[in-house]
Amino acid sequence: LPNSLTYLNCQYNSITSLPTLPTLLDTLICSSSYYLPSLPALPNSLIYLDCNNSSLNNLPSLPNSLTYLNCSFTSLNNLPALPNSLIYLNCSADYSLHILPALPNSLQLLYCRDGNFTSGLPPLPNSLQTLVCYHSQLTALPSIPNSLIYLDCNTNYLTSLPSLGSSLQTLICSSNSITTLPALPNSVTFFDCSSNSLISLPLLGSSLQTFACSSNSLTTLPALPNSVTYLDCSSNSLTSLPTLPNSLIRLYCSSNSLTSLPNLPDSLSCLNCGNNSLTSLPFLPNSLHELYCQNNYISCFPTFPSSIQP
Repeated sequence: LPNSLTYLNCQYNSITSLPTLPTLLDTLICSSSYYLPSLPALPNSLIYLDCNNSSLNNLPSLPNSLTYLNCSFTSLNNLPALPNSLIYLNCSADYSLHILPALPNSLQLLYCRDGNFTSGLPPLPNSLQTLVCYHSQLTALPSIPNSLIYLDCNTNYLTSLPSLGSSLQTLICSSNSITTLPALPNSVTFFDCSSNSLISLPLLGSSLQTFACSSNSLTTLPALPNSVTYLDCSSNSLTSLPTLPNSLIRLYCSSNSLTSLPNLPDSLSCLNCGNNSLTSLPFLPNSLHELYCQNNYISCFPTFPSSIQP
């Protein structure tokens, strides 16, 4: 390879080895190289390394200049020390990788989904903004930094969550065994805690837009902020719903023990209230396009809006 080369993309080939890499190389993309078991020494100039979906079982020392590393879907059983320059790390679906090295203070995005981290994750740096660690055999999470904006830890073995940072906007913790949740910061706009063992919920922040809490053991819901547009509280033990916000567009409350519904907002487009104990429905707004009310005790329907064809 010429010494002047700064960019090399050799993905989707049948190479079994790479030659000595030029000293000026800043980008190496060798993903989907199924016959490539190892890489040569990496030059000190390298900034971007994508070796995902390959047969690599080890990585050489990482240069101090590296900011991006995607080594997902490989056969790696360990990672070398991570440089203090690293911003992005994706080691998802590396099933032989059980422990991560210390995470540098520069790291902003960490993807380690579909892993086997039974011993847990290392401490999270104060710079981290995104953590995606779903389906990774986790039983606990480390402390959450205030910088974190996006957290997806669904489908693990978590029974609780640590305190949540003040910047969090998206929280997905569904399909765990969580029995109680910490306070939610007002910044959260998307919250999914479905399929857990919750019997109560914390207060909901004023920025919340999407809220899913289906398949728990809830008997009541907290007050819903006016910002909520999507609510799925199906498959719980609810006997009533709180006042519905005027912004609500979709409401899924099937498979509960509801005997009545509150007034429906004029914004509502979809209502699924099947499999309850309803004997009647409230006034149906003209905005409604979908109505599912099967398996109830309704004897008389209200006037259907023109958008609904019974």
